[in-house]
Amino acid sequence: MTATSVAKLTQLLLTETGSRVVEVHRPVAYDELVLETRPLWRPRRVRVRVADRPVDAGDVERLGEAVAAAGDAEGVLVAACGAADGLAAPSTVMLVLPEELIARMERCSVICEGGRDGRAP
Repeated sequence: MTATSVAKLTQLLLTETGSRVVEVHRPVAYDELVLETRPLWRPRRVRVRVADRPVDAGDVERLGEAVAAAGDAEGVLVAACGAADGLAAPSTVMLVLPEELIARMERCSVICEGGRDGRAP
């Protein structure tokens, strides 16, 4: 699957429950989406980066800094190509590894709604 396909499917996963994309940035190493979510009737901004290569501690640190600088509620780093062994993230950054991304895509009715075998149309 191409990096562009992963980014598009991730955007679908993020917006399927009502979150709204308010900004999109596409630097070389990742796609970045800033979403507005509304838990408990109050808008919150969440910064999501979809990496197109394995992520490392520097990626987590840079996202945490961007979240703090922008006043976002949290950050999500989608590591579709994996992550360095033992990589940990602070409480303000959620790290989504390939296995979790795949599981979320498999549970997404919009993606899997095609045939009886669960493949997209």
